[in-house]
Amino acid sequence: MSAGERPYRVLFIDDDVYMLELISMVLESEGFDVVLAANGQEGKAAMLDRAQQPPFDVIMVDLMMPVMDGLRFLRWLRKDAESRIPVLVLTGRCGTDTAEAVKQAGGDVLLFKPVDVSKIVAQLRLLLPSRSSPDLTP
Repeated sequence: MSAGERPYRVLFIDDDVYMLELISMVLESEGFDVVLAANGQEGKAAMLDRAQQPPFDVIMVDLMMPVMDGLRFLRWLRKDAESRIPVLVLTGRCGTDTAEAVKQAGGDVLLFKPVDVSKIVAQLRLLLPSRSSPDLTP
């Protein structure tokens, strides 16, 4: 990030308070602006909150949560909200159908817990939209 640019905004949705705290501390130390939600319903509310400006650049979501799980959130995001914000899915659900379910719901990257936070940061950076300046060469 160059001087004057806003930090990339991450919406991190997970019901595990320890994960929220740990990963948000790491992401903030890496220069991200992090908004936390404890389930998909809270994540949805954050997405719809007009006060959440600027919009999110990337979303991280757990699959297994109460109230609204990660797959329901993803389906809402892609269909009802018609959002193409990149999504990293972070889960401890290791069933054989997990990858296909995430793909069908619209997830971009799937990481299985436990995972090293450096891998999470690297994957988030790969998902971020480019901020390269336009080519002004005639």
